[in-house]
Amino acid sequence: MLEIILDFKKNIGKYIFLVFEKIILLLFLVILLSDILKIHDGLERLKGIDQNNIYINHDMTSDEKIDQLFSNEKESIIKCKELYHFISNNFKKYSFYSYSTDLVVNDNEILLTSTDKYFFDIYSIKVENGRNFNLSDYKNTNTIIPVIIGYNVSNKYKLNDNFRIIDPNTNLKKEFKVIGVLNKNSNYTNFDVIGQKNSLDDMIIKIIDEKDLNSLATL
Repeated sequence: MLEIILDFKKNIGKYIFLVFEKIILLLFLVILLSDILKIHDGLERLKGIDQNNIYINHDMTSDEKIDQLFSNEKESIIKCKELYHFISNNFKKYSFYSYSTDLVVNDNEILLTSTDKYFFDIYSIKVENGRNFNLSDYKNTNTIIPVIIGYNVSNKYKLNDNFRIIDPNTNLKKEFKVIGVLNKNSNYTNFDVIGQKNSLDDMIIKIIDEKDLNSLATL
């Protein structure tokens, strides 16, 4: 027993290093397993588009090209709209963009997000209360805009509530009506970073209105 104690004292540094090494290895395995589970979950969510060709927009526009676009913004917007309509008419696509609002709920900034039908289809996003967007919503010509809100936003607005806020895209005050509330922890994954989850809890989601596609920022 005495020999074991003396050996431990003599080699305590080596034993500490071995324990530290095992801890690092265990942490590495935990992180690896977590990443594998995230990727698996991301792939499972994308099963609905299996056997289909998927095209991902990856913006490679240089700063020089951006300067050229803004130097003749009017013509650039026309060309961008032509490209947008070509893609919309020839592919099943989804567009998605968000702007910050002045709203804060539970210390979280609320985003006003614009998207389209295929976003909900691809990620199988469900509402907890109310309903999802329907065909009449996509053709909406009313001044009151139907929206689906994230779970956290329901602490401020309830189903069927009407409210007015400034649309950060147009800087115009608009009226919105809550038609649905998303499930808690609703999220979507990225095609280029499979498994990365992006929360929808703090978003107000509306359908893209082509009349608002009047700037290079939204196009």
